[in-house]
Amino acid sequence: ISTYSGTASAGLDFIQTTLPLVFNNTVTQLPISVTIKDDGVFKYTDVYFGASLTLQSAGGFEQLISLNPRQTNVTIKANHVLVIGFDPVVYSGNGGSVAITVKVLQGSLAVPVSIRVFTQDGTAIFGSDYVATSQSVVFDSSSTNCIVTIQLVNKLVSGASKMFSVGLSVETPEAKGRVTLSPSVANVTVQGLVNDSVIADPLFTVPLNVHSTLFQELSLCYEIHGTAGRYYNLVSDSCTSVNAHYQYASPNHVSVNIIDAITVRAVDRAGQCVDIEVNVDCGVSVGGSRVQIYSLNEVYIRTYGNLSVRISVPNCNHQQLVMWILCQVRPIEDPNTTEIFNAKMQKFVVTRGLSLGENSHGIIAQFWGAEVSVTKYTGSYSVQPYTDSAYYVLTMQNGGVSKSVLSSVYRFTWERLGGSCLYAGDGEGGWMVGGDLSNDLIDGQEKDYIVSSAFGTDFKYSRFTQSCTDRTH
Repeated sequence: ISTYSGTASAGLDFIQTTLPLVFNNTVTQLPISVTIKDDGVFKYTDVYFGASLTLQSAGGFEQLISLNPRQTNVTIKANHVLVIGFDPVVYSGNGGSVAITVKVLQGSLAVPVSIRVFTQDGTAIFGSDYVATSQSVVFDSSSTNCIVTIQLVNKLVSGASKMFSVGLSVETPEAKGRVTLSPSVANVTVQGLVNDSVIADPLFTVPLNVHSTLFQELSLCYEIHGTAGRYYNLVSDSCTSVNAHYQYASPNHVSVNIIDAITVRAVDRAGQCVDIEVNVDCGVSVGGSRVQIYSLNEVYIRTYGNLSVRISVPNCNHQQLVMWILCQVRPIEDPNTTEIFNAKMQKFVVTRGLSLGENSHGIIAQFWGAEVSVTKYTGSYSVQPYTDSAYYVLTMQNGGVSKSVLSSVYRFTWERLGGSCLYAGDGEGGWMVGGDLSNDLIDGQEKDYIVSSAFGTDFKYSRFTQSCTDRTH
């Protein structure tokens, strides 16, 4: 008797065997042992090898001996367990996306297996809360871990959290009934937005110069207090001053402040003052005259409809200070009535060129120059952090002044930009753990940043010292 390969391979799936068999009057059957090799990997089809008989001698009676059947097949069952599932099974987020992990949890593969990953509505509805997904992922000997990204819809107003699920199914026909899917369901919570208008003060995002191993990229999401009808300085250096005008969102919502005008006084390369005003509709005036595009002595302005304005002016380091003003209609929640209403407002963003340290100040600019350290907060607190957040102590130092804020860290900034964000500025975001508890700026109080007029540069921490001549238009 001798074995031979079929769909199973000698040496890989079984040990090639050749044995002599001797029968006589007393020996009429013999057991044959063939060693099956276990490669320990999942296959979705059975394989077989064969065995054949060859007559060698019969004492001269060979013609009287019949070998029937002469051949037989032996099946090697594909019985190795393969378990594929979600790990972890719980996810959450608000806006942006969530990365769902599907992996081989038990067993290994010799053949590819295709798995479909699909979303199913729960209290969260596709289109309004998340983007529906149905896609195939393939596992093989070199790929045992797959990531499926599901987009979440940004929530602009506060609300209850909602949930949808993600499921699995086997696509490869030969693998159906042989692959175990477990856990086969993952749950995703679309978090209700943390109210960004507890007392509805204008919000800013500032990149932080962080000395910490906890975060690779971190911003400060800051809520600036203020009084309607006043101008506050945002940025001040010796060549540039930027002010923001606070105003009620509407006559019916006097507890809600928004910014409805940004003003810039810059010194151009000719030493002349250039006064720029951007209203809530992104209309721009230079020296009182409306413009859409302006380019003179390294002061550059360009409007993009009624959505945004780009302003570039010389700073005091012979570079360009580049600022964007975004004009938006945003839903706001009145903290007193919980009514949701729409209001026009402005967002102020610096993209490059802001001076650091003692060369700059203002409500916003003081944070660019700050040295920041972050440590995990381990003390007690009266307010539990929101899901997917934790409390950290943020210590900021600028110009010898140091303050600490107890703040929540979230995965996103106000504007859904990349990196984590420490929320500070009011009870919903964070509060001071030392120093003056009535405010949470590094230097002074909000009142110290009030200027007397739209283009005023006179406040306690002003850095605007360069004289200039008013341009005649």
